[in-house]
Parts: sequence; structure tokens; C-alpha cells
Amino acid sequence: MRPLMMSVLIGGLVSCMGQSGDPFETDIETDTDTDTDTDSDSDSDADTDSDTDTDIDTDTDTDTDTDPPIDTIPGVQTGGIAASEMVQIDGVVVTATWVQHIWVGEVAGGPNTGIRVVAGASHGRVIGEELDITGFIQETTDSTGFEVTEIDASLIVATGVTDAVTPTSVTTSDLEAAVGEPYEGVLVTLTGATFVSSGPGLAQFTVGDGLVIDLDLMPASDFVPITSGAAGTTWTSITGVVDGRDGGYVLRARTPADLVE
Repeated sequence: MRPLMMSVLIGGLVSCMGQSGDPFETDIETDTDTDTDTDSDSDSDADTDSDTDTDIDTDTDTDTDTDPPIDTIPGVQTGGIAASEMVQIDGVVVTATWVQHIWVGEVAGGPNTGIRVVAGASHGRVIGEELDITGFIQETTDSTGFEVTEIDASLIVATGVTDAVTPTSVTTSDLEAAVGEPYEGVLVTLTGATFVSSGPGLAQFTVGDGLVIDLDLMPASDFVPITSGAAGTTWTSITGVVDGRDGGYVLRARTPADLVE
């Protein structure tokens, strides 16, 4: 029985080998999963999303939002732009100069067309010069709490020399503290002013119903003869810039030529 069984087993094994060769070779040849799995190659969603998303390239708001608005002096003086905001005013003309300050105005003149500017020491500005000014709006107060609007300049660019600013005609009552704000910083001409008394300050005298004429913008050699004048002296006109001081408005004449008898 054993030789016969062995013969049958050998015959069966030979038969199997005759049909398929090596009995272990079929597993290797039929496993083709690694060759046909192309999921990682055909999934291109992630690759194309990053290439076509250009939002970060076109968002330029941060580059353009820092430019100050280009405005006019009336826009600043009438409250159109809040204090502490940056502003740019172009084509304004210097009407008066002092140690660290200048006054500028618009050529046509009129209420709300002038403003004081902090220009810094040794600013070198001259009357009649045309400027483009960039800076922050601020409200300054004197010891009495009286407020004056000015621009603290961060950039001043001279663009040439232009026609002089036309002075605005005013009366002493126009410059009273309660109503004089439209003339703050404006170049004005006061007519028919009569000398009342010297003071209250060293370079000051009063006219009419108490308006103070301030001569601080002049050297002492120019203002002393004027402030020591006789009561009753009348000037045909006095020209200067309106400024806030000691709880009210004063008229700052710039040179002796501003006082015409």
C-alpha cells in the first residue's frame, strides 16, 4: 500500500507542476496592487489649490491706508478733521514767522483760511513762500484754558513763491474771544484803530474796546517806539495774524510797516 500511495502522491504533484510550474510562483505574479495604485499621483487637488489662491498677493490695503488726507485750511479749522489726525495741506502761503512757529493761509483770504504751524527751530521759512505741509492737528491751551488749533508739522516742502495772501478786513468786535474763532490764524487788517494804552505785555498795546495788538514778532528795536506811543494815536490800519493768548485773541503785527498811520 505505501508504494502505491507514494506513486499517487508523486503523480499528483507532477500533474500540478505540469499545469502551473513552481507552486509558490503564482502568489508573486498575481499580486499587482503596488503597480496599479496610482491614488497619490492622480490626487492633484492639494497641489492646485495653493497655486491658484492669490488673495494674499492682491490685498494691498496696508500699503495705501497710511497716506494722510489732502485737505484745506477751512476743512481743518471748521472741525472737518479731528484733533490728533494727520493731515496734508498743499499750496498754502506763509503769512508770518516766529521762533518755532509760522502762520500760513490761503491766497484768497477770508474766515477760516489761516492756521498756526509748529515748524521747529531754525525752520528758515519766509513770508510769501508757498508750502505743502504734512502734520498732526492739535489743540493747544494757554494758562487760562483758551484753545487754539495748530498743525504740528512732520514734513514741510517749499514749492515756490506766490502772490501774497489777501488780508481779511475785521473790526475789534470781530476778534472778541466769544466770536473770533473764524479768524484764528488768519491774516487780517483792522481799520481805524486808536491807541488806548501800553501793555498788558512788554510788546503789547491795546486799541479800541480792549483788543490787544501784539508786537512779539518784531525785534525790540522796532516795537518799543510803538508801544510807548501816546494815547489817542490812531492808525489808518493795522495788519497781522490773529492768535490766541491770555484767554482771548490778539492781533500780531509782523513789522512796523503793518501799522499805517
